[in-house]
Amino acid sequence: VLIVLGIVGFFLFFPFQKETKFKTIKRVVTMNVFGTEYQPNSFGTVFVSLLEDGVPIENASCYLDIYYPNKTKWISNALMSYHENGLHYYDIFTPDTEGVYMINVLCQYYTTLEIYPITSRNILDGFENGSIYLTHTKDGIYYTVTEEPEKLDVRFITDPVSIPENATSLDLIIVSRTSSNEKFYFDIWDDEAKVWRRLPNYLTYTNNFFVTISNNIPKEWWPSIIRNDGTILFRIKNVQSSAPNREKVDIDYIAFVFSYKASTFLENLRGSGEIHISKIKVNATVTLPAKWEINVFGTEYSPGDEGRVFLQLLRNHEPVNNSLCVIDIYWPNKTVFIKEAPMFYLEGSKGLYYFDFLAPEEQGIYMLSVQCFYIVEKTFDYCDEVDINKGMHVWGTYQDTWEDDGKYLIIAESDLTGYKLDVRFYFYNISTPSNYTGMTIFWSGKWTSSEEYLNIQAYDWCNDDWFSAFDNKVTSYTPTVSNFLSKDEYNVSCLVSPEGTVIIRFTDSNPSEHTKRGYFYTDYIDVQMNYLTLAQVEAIRGGGEIHVSYKKAVIEPSENPEIKIIS
Repeated sequence: VLIVLGIVGFFLFFPFQKETKFKTIKRVVTMNVFGTEYQPNSFGTVFVSLLEDGVPIENASCYLDIYYPNKTKWISNALMSYHENGLHYYDIFTPDTEGVYMINVLCQYYTTLEIYPITSRNILDGFENGSIYLTHTKDGIYYTVTEEPEKLDVRFITDPVSIPENATSLDLIIVSRTSSNEKFYFDIWDDEAKVWRRLPNYLTYTNNFFVTISNNIPKEWWPSIIRNDGTILFRIKNVQSSAPNREKVDIDYIAFVFSYKASTFLENLRGSGEIHISKIKVNATVTLPAKWEINVFGTEYSPGDEGRVFLQLLRNHEPVNNSLCVIDIYWPNKTVFIKEAPMFYLEGSKGLYYFDFLAPEEQGIYMLSVQCFYIVEKTFDYCDEVDINKGMHVWGTYQDTWEDDGKYLIIAESDLTGYKLDVRFYFYNISTPSNYTGMTIFWSGKWTSSEEYLNIQAYDWCNDDWFSAFDNKVTSYTPTVSNFLSKDEYNVSCLVSPEGTVIIRFTDSNPSEHTKRGYFYTDYIDVQMNYLTLAQVEAIRGGGEIHVSYKKAVIEPSENPEIKIIS
């Protein structure tokens, strides 16, 4: 089944997804390989979602091959990095050649890793800036080597290594960047044959983006590359003259990584996908799974644009409307932007859920991870009273917060010793179902100050204090904010008084700030109690991407945009 999607406006990107399912006794393992569309010479990420019975597989080693449009290999057997929630990723910088790049991925599980960093170096040609110890963590703080005058030959040595029992692979991983069009190769020293062995994946121009260069070391090399003292020696070397410029390489991370079996069970999974590189971008099709169908759609935005992520959830091709879907969005540097935020169900739709945001100023690729819980029902409770503890009433009443209709309750920060805000929404007569799973707080509106954010709290009647551990805050680029609190993480019943009252509080993060007065617009707010209608809940996962960039190609909308199901 394919969905072909035509959208009015400038939606440029949809993730390519090819899914392969592997069945064993009482287990269903799902592997999703995601590529996307890029323009030549742009930063990108390929990532894989790996699940077993809907649960993320964390202890796996995933290897990536990418082929040029002419079917020759561009990236060979490169170990992907693990992030979280079953997501493995590999950062790339796309070549000039336009066309379709095929992706093959092999994942082995269950495995675990043993890491050996670099502890010494010897510079034959070139010079350095910084300490080699800066390469021990992926943190953006880097070590630099520079050609002198046009040659580079820097040799790195590990501490003594030992091959783990049941080792399955050895990989050299380097996170680096360069502004040079030269090729910087990685060679490993064969101590028996006394020769350098060239590894296939090299570093070249990355336009100031850090990318991962991963090289797998063939197993037959292992006895000869581990020297008598137990160390491994490799070098970074250029192969062409770049005079008169002295080119440099910035290195954020280097390590040799052994993968080995974590149990007696080891399984290989294979999947595939595509990357499209073109100066003109077009809409893509999405291949759908068989039984459960969760299709996550992002697009391309410029910073400051209003954005929306949406998904359609189907079971046996029928829409599922009674689900709790939560979304994680990651910054381009892989840190969390939005965490486990419940999505809105589009009333009257066929299984559509959405989440709104304003595209941040930081350009790059924002990865998405979505999990839906089925079957979940909800109670809806709306605000009954508002107390402005700090701030000034500008417009509207609490009744304007009952519908998402563009009618706002507006409150401005007060301006005594600093711009301050403390607004409390009261919800009365809330009941807690006996089979409840947690509480969701939905808010939509806008906050006008980029100088600070708003914290969200709920009153804890058991401890006579404010519960403030909600992950998602109100910022100038979050027109929708939602937080789900599971009863497995907190005694949610303590947030409901014996009389059934819930108090939700919004406070500014910097009460002494006096640079810009913030205006707090609330269009809609509710408190939902989530509960099960069956004894068991099923979890379904999916993924996608958002692209944020100032450069966008324009696609003319079709005259009659539509969604077609093609069997």
